[in-house]
Amino acid sequence: MTQLRETSAPNGPGRRRSADGRCAALRRVAVRVALSLTALAAGACGSSAANVVDDPGPVTRPAVPTIDRTRPPEPSEPRPFALPRIVDRTAPSGLRVVEVPRAGFPSVSLRLTFAAGAALAGSDRAVSEVLERVLRDGAAGMDAPELAARIDAAGLSLSVNVGEESTTLSADGLAASFDEALSIIAMLATAPTFPADRVAARRDERIGELALQRSRASFHATAAMRRAVFGADSPYGSSAASEEALAAVDRDAVADQWAHAYGPRVATLVIVGDLPDDVDARIDAAFGAWEGGPSERPATLSHAAPTPGVAHVVVRPNSAQTSLILVGPGIAESAPNYFDALVANQLLGGGPSSRLFMNLREEKSFTYGAYSRLDTFASTGIVRVYSDVRSDVTEPALAELIAEVGRTSLDVSDAATEARAYLAGVFPLELETNAAVAGRLASLAARGIAFDQLERYRGAVAATTDADVVAAAESLFQPGAMAAILVGDADVAIPAARAHFEHVVVYDLDGNVIEADTL
Repeated sequence: MTQLRETSAPNGPGRRRSADGRCAALRRVAVRVALSLTALAAGACGSSAANVVDDPGPVTRPAVPTIDRTRPPEPSEPRPFALPRIVDRTAPSGLRVVEVPRAGFPSVSLRLTFAAGAALAGSDRAVSEVLERVLRDGAAGMDAPELAARIDAAGLSLSVNVGEESTTLSADGLAASFDEALSIIAMLATAPTFPADRVAARRDERIGELALQRSRASFHATAAMRRAVFGADSPYGSSAASEEALAAVDRDAVADQWAHAYGPRVATLVIVGDLPDDVDARIDAAFGAWEGGPSERPATLSHAAPTPGVAHVVVRPNSAQTSLILVGPGIAESAPNYFDALVANQLLGGGPSSRLFMNLREEKSFTYGAYSRLDTFASTGIVRVYSDVRSDVTEPALAELIAEVGRTSLDVSDAATEARAYLAGVFPLELETNAAVAGRLASLAARGIAFDQLERYRGAVAATTDADVVAAAESLFQPGAMAAILVGDADVAIPAARAHFEHVVVYDLDGNVIEADTL
């Protein structure tokens, strides 16, 4: 019994003797294996003295090229990118149909896009916001639960988005569910029912969402920017409907807007994925004799012109941050110098290596990020520079934004090369999925831009010159042509605005003017 206890004790003498014995045994096995391998090698090579080679001396290795680790590596040549074959036709109903077969991708994405949105003629923003939510709540005699069950059973993802100038119904799923996806999209487009009880529920839901959005500084910054750029009386001059306007929306208003602003002749159906051979026949059968709606696309905004030199301050009491925006007139995506502007924007504030980001975040620690953006509409656009900063650095942060926007005439050679490489390199990644291809084609169709822009994109980016990039920056990013938006505490936002702008208009959170300098 004593021997058993010693052997099993975790740290006793028996445990040590057992471990020593195992180590000795392992050493003996290792020696035997080494001797065996030596004998095998001698047999393979021969044991005579004639087979013994002289010592070759020290082993030399190829020289390793010196790497300059102070500079990023040069970008490699971009891989060729070719858009899949596109079939572009018009169905008997007048619906434009764009098909992109991608065999080997066992999924399918559908986008039905209308030239109809919250800011276009024949639309009311409050009605559009309710329509966006209620469209999928009933169609062709099916109520919301039945439609939802059918969507889930097919494994589909379905959404509706109403923008300023377009509305898109999206469906994504496996190729095996193509017929079901097509059928559901067709039902929603040709036979929506807009049940009165669902309209009321969705209207109240939107009013609740609006109350939550009003608690965020970004909401008020966007609203003030829209007013400054487009004017309060413009359909584009608002970013959200008011609670009063939403409360007045009923079922008849939604149905009337759909009947007058939506229809096959202002719609484009984009389908990307593993498509059946008889896809044309299936599409035409699904949409049948769809008719109604407008006969031509509505007019879109022709210009965007904020009053330069004016700062619009929205007072948000006790705000820990200040939202800053500089906004000016931009260009449409179809403009000849669009790609020059794209590279210029990337340099200024397109990402974490841009001048704005490196200055306001990395050097000054004013913010988590600072960016610039080209917002494009069908016929025009705006440029904006924006950041959310700590309240206590509102004035110096605004000063740095203005300074960076005005710094367009420097040597941009190295930075522009990196910006071109980034834009060209990331572009194919943005089109890897069927959903991404379908979404991009639908967006181009809504703006009236030729699809070959996708194939020209990387070549057009690479063809930009430093001089053209600087010229685009100087024409778009001009502090003197821009207006400013500040949303924050009055004690810091108003003095900061007055330090850099001749005219200042102060608003409350409802958009009412509190104070205005003479313009």
